Amino acid sequence: MKIGGVKIISLESFKGKFDLKEVWGNIENGVLLDCQRDLAAQGADLAEQIAVLLEELDQEEELERRISSFYSCNGWDLDGLRQVLKPWSIKSKDHKGNDFYSRNMEIIQDLTERKQIVWDCKKAAFFFLFLLLMLQVRPRAEIKREDVLWIQQELEHMSESKKGAEQKGISSRIYPYASGVLYLKEGAIVNEQGKQFSPKEEQIDFFAYTEKLGILAFTKQGEISACTEATIRCEIEDKLKGEKVRIVMVAAYGSIYLLLLEDGQVISNVQDNLEGWKKICWVGAGLNSITAIRSKNRNLLELGSSSKITEFSDVKAAYTWSEGICRYGILKENGTWIMDDKRQVEGVCAANIEREGYLYAIGTDLFFCRFDTEEVLKYPIAAKGVIVEVCKYRSKLYYLIEGEDREQIGSFELDL
Repeated sequence: MKIGGVKIISLESFKGKFDLKEVWGNIENGVLLDCQRDLAAQGADLAEQIAVLLEELDQEEELERRISSFYSCNGWDLDGLRQVLKPWSIKSKDHKGNDFYSRNMEIIQDLTERKQIVWDCKKAAFFFLFLLLMLQVRPRAEIKREDVLWIQQELEHMSESKKGAEQKGISSRIYPYASGVLYLKEGAIVNEQGKQFSPKEEQIDFFAYTEKLGILAFTKQGEISACTEATIRCEIEDKLKGEKVRIVMVAAYGSIYLLLLEDGQVISNVQDNLEGWKKICWVGAGLNSITAIRSKNRNLLELGSSSKITEFSDVKAAYTWSEGICRYGILKENGTWIMDDKRQVEGVCAANIEREGYLYAIGTDLFFCRFDTEEVLKYPIAAKGVIVEVCKYRSKLYYLIEGEDREQIGSFELDL
C-alpha cells in the first residue's frame, strides 16, 4: 500500500505517513487488508486484530459476534468497549497512567451518542476499526480533531448494512389528512401547502397518521418524535419498559398501531396475542386486520383478514381490507401484484387498497380497479421517475414519485 506516494513496508512507515482519508479509501479494494497482513507477519502491534476485523466486515454473523461484547441492537456498552481495548492498550499509557481509552473517553462517548449517526452493527464495526487504527499509529496521543470530524461525517453518511436495510420495514410516506394528505419531505412531515407538523430540530425517518391516533412519528435514530400525541407516546414508552430499543417501522389504521423493533419483534395496542410474531421485517394495518412479514422466506402472518394470505412467500408488502368480505392485495418482491379476485399484474412498483378497490402503479402509470368488476382505469402521469407511494382519499388519488434528483407529490380527481 502507498500513502502519499510512499510504499508502506513497516509499522514505522505506516505511522509516519498515516493519513486517515487515504487509508480508509483502501478498505474496500482489499489493499489495507494486504498491508495489515504484511505488518502482522512482521509482528506489528494490532496488525493481526485489524486484519481479522477487515476480513469479517462482509460476514454479518461473524461481525456481530466480534462486536457483541460492546455493541448490539440495544446500543453501545462503553465499559465493554474499554475492556476489549484494554489488552492492546498497555503501550499506550502515559506518565499519568492514562491509556488510549481514558485519554480519548470524551471523544468516544460523544461519537457513540451522536444522534446524527444511525448506528447498526456494520457502522459500529467500522468505528471499532477506526479506534484500532488510531491505537496502532498514535497509541499515546489524543485522536486528532480532524480525524474525529472525518470519521463522524463518514459514519453519518454511511449506508445501513444490508441486514439492517432488510430488517427495516418500508413505511408509507403519505397519509390522508383533512382535505388532502400529510407526507414525508426531507425529514419533515408536511401537508400539501408545505406546513410543517414535525419539530424543526428533528429529522423524521418514518411516520403514520390516523384521525383517531393522530401522528405517530419516529426520528432517524428510531426514537419517538415530540409530535406524537402525548398519551400514545407514554403508552409506547411503557410498552418498551425503559429498554433502549430502536423502532424501525410503524403501521396504523383507525385506533390500531404496530411498531416494528430492530430485533424483529412487534409491539402493538391490539388485544390479540402476538407472541408468535418474531423475526419480523414488515408490518401492515388495514380495516379490521393486521399483517406482518417474517424475515425468513418473507412469508405472511395475519390477524382479522383471510387465512389464505399466509400461503404467500417472497412478499414485499401486503394490503388488507376486512369489511364483511376480506379483501387483500399482495405485492411480491419481484413486482407481481396479486389481488383477492385472482387477478395478477407484473412490474408493479407501488400499491394500496381502500374501501372501493385496488390501487397500483407501473412506472408512472396509475391504475384503479373497483372491487368485483373487471374494469381497470388507467391514469398516466406526465413526469419522469417511478411512483413509489399511492393512496386514495375521497375522490382523489395521491401519488409520490421519485425522479433522478427529487421527489414529487401529486393528485388528481378519479374519473368514477
